[in-house]
Amino acid sequence: MPSARFSVRISYIERPYSDDFERYVGWLCDSLGLCTHDCDSAREILIQIIKSKRGISSTELSRMLNKSRGAVINQLNKLIESGLIVKNGRFYRLRASTVERTLEELYEDIERTFTKFMKIAELIDKQLRKL
Repeated sequence: MPSARFSVRISYIERPYSDDFERYVGWLCDSLGLCTHDCDSAREILIQIIKSKRGISSTELSRMLNKSRGAVINQLNKLIESGLIVKNGRFYRLRASTVERTLEELYEDIERTFTKFMKIAELIDKQLRKL
């Protein structure tokens, strides 16, 4: 479980009705708010990270995708902030061993965070009753 802060934006977008791996990854990027002005880059980078078993460096990604290393690093930082990927040394990889497990961990993080929110909300309500 990462100790760093992460940000998640979830949008309801109808899932694609095809068994196309790349369309599913694109849908995941859209649904998690990773697609702003350069959706293709986020999708392409996430696809390569998912396919990579050992992790992949920003230099490898920039060569594979024919994009500047700076542009790739910008997208990698967004993926890290989303909680989907982590950086180990110079390699980027999924947070967990599979996409499914990665999303399970993200869900568990959200659930833990909301549990804390509810405890704070309860304290706020108790203090308001005293006023």
